[in-house]
Amino acid sequence: MRIKNQLLAETNSQLNEKVKENEAKAATLVTDNNVLTDKIAKASSIKVSNVHIVGIEEKRNGSLENENKARRIDKLQINFTIADNPLASIGKKNIFVRVINPKGNLIANSEDLFLVHGEKLQYTFKESINFNNNGQEYQFIWTDDAHKFQKGAYTVLLYADDAIMGRSSVVLK
Repeated sequence: MRIKNQLLAETNSQLNEKVKENEAKAATLVTDNNVLTDKIAKASSIKVSNVHIVGIEEKRNGSLENENKARRIDKLQINFTIADNPLASIGKKNIFVRVINPKGNLIANSEDLFLVHGEKLQYTFKESINFNNNGQEYQFIWTDDAHKFQKGAYTVLLYADDAIMGRSSVVLK
């Protein structure tokens, strides 16, 4: 009986060690899985392959013409192409746009917020697009209703999928 108890105690000890090893392996797998999930999320975010910004003057007859003189500009036209990404999910995407004026100030309302990597950021405006992963071009038109356009560089930053997509600037004379 004593020998059986010793054998059972030894077997129990070995089993406890295996359980601890398996728990450690499971914890490592969970950590590795979280790291891979984060990498996939970053890799699946959409990026722009080019961004082009143009000042637009609206003529009295309603036509729009490119313009680079700040005093004549009524709107900014933001053209961009999204790079193909086989990991990106196809469908409706919210694009958040941040416009920074020549003085370095973000043009935004304090209540217009979105998240990037868990951090709240203000945005100037947002648009929804239908992303189909075929290198499609998109165009946004933005008007600064509160201010006239000023001489200097305007910087536009585009965000989607919890990350920055791209940025560009235009210099108005």
